[in-house]
Amino acid sequence: MFGERLRTAIKKCGYTQEEFAKLLNTSRTLVNQWINGKTPSTTSLKKISNILNLPINYFFDEDKKEKDFFIDKETENEILSMRLLNEQNKTIKETVKRLETEIDFLKSRMKNLEKIVIIK
Repeated sequence: MFGERLRTAIKKCGYTQEEFAKLLNTSRTLVNQWINGKTPSTTSLKKISNILNLPINYFFDEDKKEKDFFIDKETENEILSMRLLNEQNKTIKETVKRLETEIDFLKSRMKNLEKIVIIK
């Protein structure tokens, strides 16, 4: 079960076994051994889980279907778009706030200049 799930996760995350091994700082041979039935150490299992962004139970819970752990490309793209819009919105709000502060400062300067002109 673990090996099948690992193979699937590596592919769905877009890695080759060699690329994945490099991310783990291990050999492709060891990754291949895990795929073929050898259970990784607890430390390796935690690294695998973190790199693939999957909970550890994904690899061992037979009752859960793989689709319960992965989202389809369309949903992933929607999530990424929403995140991007949210970041753009934050940037716009920050820019507006900065501009409002600058406008307030300029208004204050204008009032001071008007007072100077009136006094002369």
